[in-house]
Amino acid sequence: MQNGNRFIVVLDRGWIMVGNVTDNADGTHTISNCANLRKWESGGFGGVTTNPSKSGVLLDPCADVIYVNEIMRVPISDDWGA
Repeated sequence: MQNGNRFIVVLDRGWIMVGNVTDNADGTHTISNCANLRKWESGGFGGVTTNPSKSGVLLDPCADVIYVNEIMRVPISDDWGA
């Protein structure tokens, strides 16, 4: 398992975000250095989590995201998607 605060976060309505997650005192969560994981070409979600360049991941940078509920959070390395 990776250490740190960088994650792939799956949210409601099919949104998949990538970034540094902070758990806030008010129960919300903030994703900074954020990108929307818009699509991937192969390897399924497991392939995306382990080898994004081979999976053909397309990331769209975006502003910080604040959210309340997540479906799941997958830890990733600091250089994931670089």
